[in-house]
Amino acid sequence: RAACLPATAGLEPSLCFHVAPYTKTFLQTLGGNLSAVPDLCNIPLNVFCNRTYASDPETEQVVMLTVVGMDAMKNARELLRQILLPRRNDQSWSAEGPDSGFELLGLKWLPRLTRCQAREIT
Repeated sequence: RAACLPATAGLEPSLCFHVAPYTKTFLQTLGGNLSAVPDLCNIPLNVFCNRTYASDPETEQVVMLTVVGMDAMKNARELLRQILLPRRNDQSWSAEGPDSGFELLGLKWLPRLTRCQAREIT
């Protein structure tokens, strides 16, 4: 298990992100075209109705966070720090606590949204 940093610890961006040279082989390793949107015509409608996640707020759930705006890239580092390491007034902060922040599972940046994507998040 990885050690947890205290909420006051600063993060070095170079330790948070790994930059890899772009190659077609590397793209295929990651699953192919990352900007492609699945064709919804091939997905049965009941997939969207059957909830496979837990409805109990005390259990872990996956959340997708969408950040939009002209200053999103400027403020992204601070926003991620606030989300991943929330400030606590209680000095006995524990990573096991219910409000210990989020675990970042993945991060994807899109320089612009398609009209369909923009319509989905508004």
